[in-house]
Amino acid sequence: MSELFEKIDCPICRSSDYTHFISTFDRFDPKKELNFEIVKCQRCEFVYLNPRPGEEEIGKYYKSDSYDPFISTGKSKNFRDKIYLLIRNINLQLKVAKINKLTKPGCLLDIGCATGEFLNAMKRRNWKTIGVETDDKARNFSIKKGFKVFDSLDNLDKNYKYDVISLWHVLEHIHKLQNSVDLIGKLMNKGGFLIMAVPNIKSSDFNKYRSNWIALDAPRHLYHFSPVSINRLLVPYGFKLVNSWPLIFDSFYNHLMSRNLKYSALRGWKSAAAGLLCGFLQMVLFSKCYSSSLVYCFVKEK
Repeated sequence: MSELFEKIDCPICRSSDYTHFISTFDRFDPKKELNFEIVKCQRCEFVYLNPRPGEEEIGKYYKSDSYDPFISTGKSKNFRDKIYLLIRNINLQLKVAKINKLTKPGCLLDIGCATGEFLNAMKRRNWKTIGVETDDKARNFSIKKGFKVFDSLDNLDKNYKYDVISLWHVLEHIHKLQNSVDLIGKLMNKGGFLIMAVPNIKSSDFNKYRSNWIALDAPRHLYHFSPVSINRLLVPYGFKLVNSWPLIFDSFYNHLMSRNLKYSALRGWKSAAAGLLCGFLQMVLFSKCYSSSLVYCFVKEK
């Protein structure tokens, strides 16, 4: 590994004792030249990328035109992109419905807002919305649509408090994990809700596809959470878990994309049909603990 990669202790318990968990590759590198190691903490069993690109180095791994959250900034849309956009739009409506059942409209901060689709959906439901997005292209795309978007959590007004803070598949990308969770807690009203979606390392599809599981997404995904580890991270900062639920359509998408990685010769509608079938079977046969992605809803107690 390059000197630009850093070795770290466990981001949750700070232990330096870890063991090899699995090796994988960058899905956007057709030559698969770099091998990335994912390890498991021997003390708390948290799973994380180690070594990993430093904060100054990580940006280049997001530059692919096929990187899913930034698809809206591109022009051409292939079959895979169209499936992603369809699933994203359905998921948007499900996310909005869940939050509106949880609490009345107020102030919402979306961290990792990408190209602003969730900000727009919530604004249309009378929420006051602000975003954070580190990628210049995606952030400028959102700003041009009329949204107030900052480039870092550190640049937010620390005296302004939010009723809901959301991170949709963002927590696994953040280098300064505990510092960020601490700051998020300080930005919330007491009784406010923290809503986070993350891939589930305990999922049945990880066990099926292993190093080809799309949600390993090395080196962009720095951490791989389970229901136990996400709770272990949040509780010390005054959060209490009140609910969790699966992002159902993530199962379909992750099966589809993982099959494409594992069986590169099997693409198109046959692969899509197989991915949809696997996702459906996962939804029917397994409990939410084994779902591909989980949404966690925490309340800020103190």
